[in-house]
Parts: sequence; C-alpha cells; structure tokens
Amino acid sequence: KTLTAFGVWVDTIHALERFIIINMEAIKKIVKKFNKRAWVLFKPDSGYGTNRRLKPLDDMRILDELSQSLEAVHVLKLNSLEVETRIMCTSSCYHEYLQSHLKQLDTTRTRDKLHRHERQKKFSTRVTKFIDLETRLMPSFLLILAIFLTFFTLICTYYISLGIYVDDDRSTTVFDEKGYFISASIDRAPAANIGTLGLNLSLSFLGIAIFIKHKIVKKALRGKVWMRTHRIACALGIAGIFCGCGVAAFQHQDLPVTHNIFAATFFTFAMLHVLLETVIDYKHRLSSRFLRKIRAATALLVTLCVILFITPMAYLIGVCGGHKCPQREEIRFFAAIFEIAAFILLIIWFATYYPLFRTLQFQLHVHRKVTLDEEALVAKLNDKMPPTWVGYTNKKIELIKHEK
Repeated sequence: KTLTAFGVWVDTIHALERFIIINMEAIKKIVKKFNKRAWVLFKPDSGYGTNRRLKPLDDMRILDELSQSLEAVHVLKLNSLEVETRIMCTSSCYHEYLQSHLKQLDTTRTRDKLHRHERQKKFSTRVTKFIDLETRLMPSFLLILAIFLTFFTLICTYYISLGIYVDDDRSTTVFDEKGYFISASIDRAPAANIGTLGLNLSLSFLGIAIFIKHKIVKKALRGKVWMRTHRIACALGIAGIFCGCGVAAFQHQDLPVTHNIFAATFFTFAMLHVLLETVIDYKHRLSSRFLRKIRAATALLVTLCVILFITPMAYLIGVCGGHKCPQREEIRFFAAIFEIAAFILLIIWFATYYPLFRTLQFQLHVHRKVTLDEEALVAKLNDKMPPTWVGYTNKKIELIKHEK
C-alpha cells in the first residue's frame, strides 16, 4: 500500500509539472495577445480616448509566480527521485513493482486522454472511425465473431427446433425423430434458415483464421521439412470448412446421404487438421507452453469424440440398417452427445489462437497491374546500353519472341 501511494504521489508530481509548463506557454500567448489589443486602445489616434484604468498585463509577475510553483514541484520531484533511489538500493523487487505501477498509471492516463479526445469529436467522425476496416477489422475480432456466431446459432437452432413438431398428434419433435444431433437442429425451417446463415458465416471466419495462422507459421517453418506437413494440415482445414458449409447447406430432411457424407468428412478433416497443427506447434514451440498443453488436450479430446461419434453411426447405418437396430435410440443419443462435444471442442481449439491474433493487424495492399510496352522497353534499354550492344539487344529480343 505504501509503494502504491508513493507511486500515485510521483505520478501526481509529474502531472503537476506538465500542467504548469503547458499553462506557462498558454499564458505567454494570452498576455501577448491582450497587450497587443490593449496597445491599439492606448494609441492617441485610436478614437477610443485614453483609459487610464486599462493597463497592459504584467506578464513578468505572472510568469514569476508560475516559475516559483514550478521550482516547488522540482523540489518535490528531486525528493521523490531520492526516495526512489533508496527503494532501488533496498530492494530490487520493490523498485520493479514501483516502476510497473508508474507505467500502469501512465498508460491509464494516456487512455483516458484519448477517450476524452474521442468524446470531443463530432458524432459523424466517431462513427466513421468505428467502421474503418483498417483500424477495426482485426484478426482477433473475426475470431471472436466466429466463436460468438457459432454458439449463438446453436442456441437459437436448438431452442427453435424444440418447438417444431413433426407429428402434432403425438407431440413428436424433430429431436424425438432423429436424435439431438446438430443436423437435427437445422433440419426444419425456420431453424434451418438461421443455422445455414450462422454456421456458414462462422465457418467462413474460421477459414480466414486458418489462412492467417498459415501466414504466421509459414515464416517460422520456412525452409524446414515440416512445412509440407503444415500445408497438408491447411488443405485439410480448408476442405473441412467447405464440408461444414455443405452440412449447413444440404439439410438431412432433403438430401440425407449427401448431408451425412458432408458431416463425416467435416469432422474427419477437422480432426486431422487439429492433430497435425498441434504436433507442429509442439515440435517447433510456436506458442507458449500453457497454450501447447491446452491445444494438445483439446486435440486428443476432439479425436476421441469424433471416433465415438462416427463409429456408432457407421455401425447403426451400415451394419444394422438404421431402423432395424434394437439399441437405435441409445446409440443415437450417445452419438449426438459426442458430436456436440467434438464441435464445441473444435471451437475451443480455435479460440486458443486469440493471444496470437491480438498482436496482429490486417494490412491490405491493392496494386495496379503493370503492363510493359515492348517497343518502349527496347528503346529504354538501348538508351542505357553502349552503341555496340544495341544490335545485339534487338537480335536477342527477336530470338526470345521467336521462342515464345
């Protein structure tokens, strides 16, 4: 508490010093402008007469008072530096704590100053800056948006599908008929419309996240053997995103075979992408140790859930023939649980990119396509070359054209 209070005191001294220096400069300008206008009134030919009560401001007296205040602040600053030196000699831990606290106070003051400056701007200026893609559209924002859209879409589709009855006489919902799969939650309108829109948007954002991560890992693995494995993982990730969009686009009610193929390939490709990226992350230590452990545990759980989801469904559809299996309800129930768990774990695995994406920013470059005129290029080359080389250059260019 004492160190914190001392840090606040030191920060207040620095703030007072800045305040006095800024006011001294402002008062100099004010006094100069006032005296200039007062001199116009003092002139005999001004037509205003002589007003003896109006006198020029004594800027020296005002500046002397501010200088005395500034000297007092300097004395306090020297005393604070002496105390800070004693703290540093006494304990380096206390000194590091004090420095970090002073840095935090300075950051807070700078942030508050920026907020005050933003509030003073016009409303149209603030709105224009808010929708500026270069400053607002960050990779971390897209990742958060993808995660939020995924969970929001699932909550909405499950909530709406609970009120959709397949058989009104028996009060049978779509989940009673097909199980609590994600596919069942987006099987009937209007839940199908919300699910298609939300899942396609969120999966598209995750595809952008895969591409951003590829650009970062590419720099770390340049010239290494594992670069090929990373490219395979990226290809599997993009293919999984495409299959996930296919799951949302082709509902099970209309095209069950196509929907099931897309669902199986989506989870398979996503599982392989997660496993390969986690192995690369562990091999080359591309992130912190804590994040590597979380990704490894999440990847193993994703693999387990995908196997426990696809294997029973393959047994139910391929071996038992679907409706003929006596344990059909139990198999569907447990397969649905593992499907939801695998999908949520996949989103959690992508959420571990957030510490990395916080430090990144998009930078868009649009270049005009360069077209070269062959005759102008030849003339330019001939101007720069010695006269004896000109004929050789023309013959060389004609030979290149002939080969093309």
